[in-house]
Amino acid sequence: MERIVERYERYTYSQQKVSTDSQQENWSLEYPKLVARVELLQRNMRNYAGQDLDSLSSRELHSLEQQLESALKRIRTRKEKSLQDQNNLLAKQLKEKEKQQTLEEQTQQEQEGLPQTQPTFRLPQPPPQLHRIPSLTIGAGSQHRTGDEETGSPSRPTGSNTLIPPWLLSHVNR
Repeated sequence: MERIVERYERYTYSQQKVSTDSQQENWSLEYPKLVARVELLQRNMRNYAGQDLDSLSSRELHSLEQQLESALKRIRTRKEKSLQDQNNLLAKQLKEKEKQQTLEEQTQQEQEGLPQTQPTFRLPQPPPQLHRIPSLTIGAGSQHRTGDEETGSPSRPTGSNTLIPPWLLSHVNR
């Protein structure tokens, strides 16, 4: 039994010795590859920073441009998502504050003993009033006449139903 254990230990020890030797050989082969990889990455970083671009061909410049564009696209996407999340959070907080404010108003009205005459929701503001302007069509007055054509009594031309918002009215009056 002792012989078997001794052979087993010798065999395992010899395997470990062989594996450490092969690892050292692998490391000596891996080192130049790793050095070349580090140099390549450093050169790429300089290129991304806009340095050492003179030595690049047009194809390499085009590839670099595409890489930068895709990186910017990913950054913009992440930023948009972050801003959207913040916007959603702020909207949620705003709704909670409005809800809390309406509850406070209700409790205040109940404490005063006044019946609620106003609804707890708010109606949206009506759209701004539109101002009528005369027709801007050339010759519209001569084509749209009303009145008695036989008697020759000219009447006023009918105006159009053109409506214009107040903010644009200042541009039309110029």
